[in-house]
Amino acid sequence: NKSAEEIVFLTKKILRHLEKCSVKAIAIACNGISTQAEKLRREVSVPIIDIISAASERVVGLGLHQIGLIAAEITVKTGKYDALIRRLDPSLEVVSKGSPLLAGLVDRGDFDQAAIDAEIRLQIDNILARAPVSHVMLACTHYPIVEDRFAACYPNITWFNPGIAQADAVKALLVENNMLNPKKQGTFTLTT
Repeated sequence: NKSAEEIVFLTKKILRHLEKCSVKAIAIACNGISTQAEKLRREVSVPIIDIISAASERVVGLGLHQIGLIAAEITVKTGKYDALIRRLDPSLEVVSKGSPLLAGLVDRGDFDQAAIDAEIRLQIDNILARAPVSHVMLACTHYPIVEDRFAACYPNITWFNPGIAQADAVKALLVENNMLNPKKQGTFTLTT
């Protein structure tokens, strides 16, 4: 729950570090950071695949009339998902709700089922009160971690994980530009 300015400032440092590591592409998995993708693309020469663009393109291809969207508050407040989805398909209604607590509950790692379920019900009930959606996008990287709780609370809703669409978009970019690793093995590096 940082401001847009804080997000851009902190992310620029990360992007420059990744560019120095000679990465082929950068996938911005965080929905909040992805709201600032256009500003961030100007900072590096490496292709950036943001999760909002990838997920929006996939959702439009589902042929729905409405999609629910639950995310961190900053993601919803920017309206980036709504704007991009409506630009791609003006007939697709996006019913969004920001959660001030769910990412923090998941971050703690204790996975207090009662607290998580209560927050899920509060936010999804809000979406359902505004539209009878059958599909809801989990538009925060934390939410797919507890997707089983969403499904337990609302078994008749189809839950959409944007990360899958983004992974497919990264692969497509690498294939399109002949950048796949021919050895089919790589390295994993964590830096602090």
